[in-house]
Amino acid sequence: MNGSSRTIRGLATLFALTVLVFIAGCSSLGYRATQDKFVRAVELDNAAAVSPTSDSAADILYQELYEQLSKETIAKLDSRLRPNAYLIRAYSALGATELEGNLGKASDAARAGINAGAIEGSRDRVLLELLDGLVIYEELRANAAKDGLQQLGGITGDRYDLAYRNAFETARAQYEDALGQARRNTPASTIEYVHYRSWQLLVMWRATIALINNPDARLAANNDASRIVDKPSLKEAANEHRNAIPAGAPLRALIDAQTRG
Repeated sequence: MNGSSRTIRGLATLFALTVLVFIAGCSSLGYRATQDKFVRAVELDNAAAVSPTSDSAADILYQELYEQLSKETIAKLDSRLRPNAYLIRAYSALGATELEGNLGKASDAARAGINAGAIEGSRDRVLLELLDGLVIYEELRANAAKDGLQQLGGITGDRYDLAYRNAFETARAQYEDALGQARRNTPASTIEYVHYRSWQLLVMWRATIALINNPDARLAANNDASRIVDKPSLKEAANEHRNAIPAGAPLRALIDAQTRG
């Protein structure tokens, strides 16, 4: 993956996981080392936002983690650790862009983590529920790159309907499901992360519609998207997620920086 693509992933997909992943008072030294390795991978991922030479190192660590946390290995862990292990396996697959079929592997690991007994309201459960939406987001980015959306000419309304509309709706529903998992015991940082990802998705959705090259099709797509999110506009829906993150929180600052940029 080139530096610019990794920049998006480093500051978006995995930005907060260094603070979201730790849960285990029951963690063994060996498993703690696995968590530490994941945090190192995330740090390299984020560093690639300003130094693309870090790119391959993060990918290598993610793939190692995915392979290290095999189903057989996870089955041998304390049952309380298994959802967290699948969480790391899932997000490692998401980050391992050189791993064949990484997005499907990420989804499979997330479902396994939920089935392993991730507790409702826990950060693991919320992030595992979120994962399928993140996979769709990555697929949308791949479609955008394929279509060259930043090039003059944009896309047709038919192409939007075929490659983007349903995917945005499905990803948004997945994010809402993740927020719906939140309980009193859910860490605030986890909820803020889902709000950040929701804001990011809606901003991308709005930008994609803006590139539809037929004015009538563009208006129809905007009206349809507003109906889906049940808000006057995607901009207002995105702002609701932004405003749900407290002022001064790192992800709120990231949103404001990206908006200014």
